[in-house]
Order: sequence, then structure tokens, then C-alpha cells
Amino acid sequence: MAAARKTTASLARIAGTLHNQPVGLLQCLKSFQPWMTGQIGKPRDSAYEISNFLVFDSDVPQAVAAGSWGLESVIFSQPPNALGGCIEVNVVTRKTGKMMITLTWQKGALDINDEEEFVENTKKSMIECLNEVAAAPREVASTPLGASHLGS
Repeated sequence: MAAARKTTASLARIAGTLHNQPVGLLQCLKSFQPWMTGQIGKPRDSAYEISNFLVFDSDVPQAVAAGSWGLESVIFSQPPNALGGCIEVNVVTRKTGKMMITLTWQKGALDINDEEEFVENTKKSMIECLNEVAAAPREVASTPLGASHLGS
């Protein structure tokens, strides 16, 4: 019970500040557009953010056979966030389909001369890394809790 009281007190104290939670507290601003616009160009609290919609399960052949519609591919993207990371990594996969990754950023937020080149190099590095993961041998290992995970 003491731990619950301590956590409640800590959350109440933190909720009284704007630190680490500006997006959730936008509702408290009477006019957030000027405040939001004022955040552009200021240092950000993170370099990047990753949003992963995980896997969409859509059985296209059965849906088409039934005369219904289905998903052949999925793409997910978000607009740049003046309060978030400098670059957004958005991930979504269609079951038995491709993983789609989009990179979005606000012009000038990366604070480098050639943002397009940086993003292109980031994309190439991500592809190389994902290809290495895909090519790595996999084995299923059991943990003491009985769960399984893939490892190399």
C-alpha cells in the first residue's frame, strides 16, 4: 500500500510540470497554435521516435474470392512533430507481405546541411541491418518462463 501511495504522489507531482509531457498537456493551453509554432527551431528532447503498427492480418485471396475487399499492402506515415524527435521512423507490416518503413522529418530539424543525403544514408543503413537480420540463422530457445524467442 505504501508503494501505491508513493507512486500516486510521484505522478501527481510530475503531472504538475510540463517536463516530458508537452503533447498530453496541450489540452491545458487556451491557444496552443502560437505555443506550438514557437517550439519550431528549439532543441528537442529526443533524436528520433519509432512508431510501429506491428502486423496487419488480411487474407487477400479469401477476401477477393468472397467478393470483398482486402489489403494488398500497407504504408504508415506521420507528419513531423515539433515536440517530438527530429526524425520519425514509422513501421507497419502486412502479414505474409512486406514491412514498410517511412522516415519523416521537419525541414531544418536535423540541423545538418544535406538532410536528404542523411536520410538516404540512414535508409541504406537500415536496409543493410534488416538484411543481416533476415539472413542470420535462427533457432528457437526456451526461457525459464516457458516463453520462446528467436536467436542467432
